[in-house]
Amino acid sequence: MKLEVKQSDHVQEIEILVQYHQETDELNHILVALDTINHTIIGIRDNKSFPLNPQDIYYFESVDDRVYAYTQSDAFEVKFKLYELENIFANTSFARISISVILNTRMILHFKSSLNGKMEARLKNEEMISISRSYVSQLKKTLGGQGK
Repeated sequence: MKLEVKQSDHVQEIEILVQYHQETDELNHILVALDTINHTIIGIRDNKSFPLNPQDIYYFESVDDRVYAYTQSDAFEVKFKLYELENIFANTSFARISISVILNTRMILHFKSSLNGKMEARLKNEEMISISRSYVSQLKKTLGGQGK
């Protein structure tokens, strides 16, 4: 893959042109990543709405019929169901890791095997999160798709 970046005084907004010979998995991951940048999730905290960049979200969690987005140090309620978020972020760095959590795998520092086939991941904010054994293979597939 060749990447060329140019600064121009004649350009008013960022312009990205992707040229390819044939469609590949790598190309599809790039296109999905670019599309994810344009998504904004609205988070609610203290009756105020905040635009959240998906790249800043560590994980989504469903608790008592509500869904929360967790950033480095804050939690925000979001008005999506987990399955809706799973569809929005399909083929991105977000992966379902349990019945109630979707994790942004880019926030993983490291992970290790735990008891009963489960795994634990340490996130960049030092939080530990448990990965259910039934979702371990999906996580590995997502990580493999990122070239990790």
